[in-house]
Amino acid sequence: MQANNFQMSTKKNRTTMFVLTIVFVFMFFLITSCGPSLVWTKKGGFTQQEWANDKYECMNKSQTESYSATGGWGDAYGNCYPGRANRGVYTNTDLFNACMEARGWMLVPQQQ
Repeated sequence: MQANNFQMSTKKNRTTMFVLTIVFVFMFFLITSCGPSLVWTKKGGFTQQEWANDKYECMNKSQTESYSATGGWGDAYGNCYPGRANRGVYTNTDLFNACMEARGWMLVPQQQ
């Protein structure tokens, strides 16, 4: 009898945890999707060409290339195993935003 009660209790706990997980995931997506989208704008208006030029310049100034490599190794039997090399480009968003703001752009909530 006690084992049967334990099994029912465990099933109830699993069901409760499943429902709470679903509710939590739903609430997370609901909250994060409600934030306003931000867009760049400039007082007095701007052309698409002006936007593209400033964005290109600021992207170039805010990006950094990164390289890393790990050495290879060999074993006592003369087998050689190569290392690995990685390369990536990273954008410093704070630097990008500062560059855009220095050129007169500002981030504002997108109007619906």
